[in-house]
Amino acid sequence: MTGYLSVQEHFEEKFSLMISVACLFEFVGIATLPLVLQYLIDLFGQQNAIIIFGAILWNLVAAGVAYKPVQRETKGIRVTTESVDRRTHYPKLNNPEENNINTQEKRVTIFVEKYFLSFLSLFLQENFMVFLIIECIMYFIFVSWALFLVSLGISKGFVPGTSGLLIDMRRHRWIPCLCLFGCALIRDLYILAALTFLSGLCQGVNSSGLFGLLPSIVCKYHLPQAAAISAVLEGIVVQLGGLISGMTSFL
Repeated sequence: MTGYLSVQEHFEEKFSLMISVACLFEFVGIATLPLVLQYLIDLFGQQNAIIIFGAILWNLVAAGVAYKPVQRETKGIRVTTESVDRRTHYPKLNNPEENNINTQEKRVTIFVEKYFLSFLSLFLQENFMVFLIIECIMYFIFVSWALFLVSLGISKGFVPGTSGLLIDMRRHRWIPCLCLFGCALIRDLYILAALTFLSGLCQGVNSSGLFGLLPSIVCKYHLPQAAAISAVLEGIVVQLGGLISGMTSFL
């Protein structure tokens, strides 16, 4: 989410284009993480490699939390209390308690009109709900594919730990289309890993295409909100798909 906010802050006019490019590079970066982890394991051993790898990831998390968007230059205007009252149309009553109650009601009304109704109007955009439904189905299928990859590796004669590497190499959202063409005939782990890696690049292009469609579905004022909702929904579906895939292993 920090990445989406930074993209919006620096590329407001080309938000959809830059977020599509960022999504593609995100999947490429994720695909390299298992290779980095394997290199650290070979160099420092499994326990030390996991500690070093975790330290690197937590450092990235801390850097994201510490990120501060660039503040735009604005001209501050000092106003008096009477000017504020005229601007917000707060009624001036002689009774302080009634004045306080009306002020709170006015603030609640402004909050509802500014945030809730604006958020609700996003779902009234044409085809936005269809977009979310298609995204949910697509990511759920990709996550559930992880269960099949483990059983596929075991059926090919790999140990469970080696079969688990297929999940790491494909991540949790990668398209299995290329694997389907070759997995039935190929028994080499490295070729299978290459197929899953290539399918991951395809998924990156696919996700970039999804974000690229948002400007044609929602208006420019709701575009950042739509991107945030899409990203949050993607994470929820990924967790749900992994949960259901794990439950089906006991059936």
